[in-house]
Amino acid sequence: MLNVSFCSIERQPPLIELRYQCREAGDDNGTPQIVNGQQEDIVTTHVEEFSLGDVQGKWESLPPDLQFRIREIPSRLKEIDRWLQKYYEMHYSPPEHFEYFSHRHDLYHSVANTAEELIVILRNICKLPTSDLYP
Repeated sequence: MLNVSFCSIERQPPLIELRYQCREAGDDNGTPQIVNGQQEDIVTTHVEEFSLGDVQGKWESLPPDLQFRIREIPSRLKEIDRWLQKYYEMHYSPPEHFEYFSHRHDLYHSVANTAEELIVILRNICKLPTSDLYP
């Protein structure tokens, strides 16, 4: 059980940061800028690469479904970037890009919600209290 608790605790800080960044990116409605002579809303908030490379502990101590859900996050983030880029290229509609930002909101908030679920599961595994800060 000690290994499971250690592993659970080690994985929480990167997930907490990811949750925050995804919520920020999802709530970004763009900033008006002049692009090619016309005003256009441009994304200003980005999600950093999600890495667990420096996280210690044995992955094997966590249940396989939990391992998978955590380890798939970098792929999900890359897929969101690819999907949004293709959508932007196919549906370019300045100045506001309303639908683009709507999709961006939904996709990043989906990852933020997944991170939140994983944080709760990890806290329950090691019997940690929920944070007293706003999630």
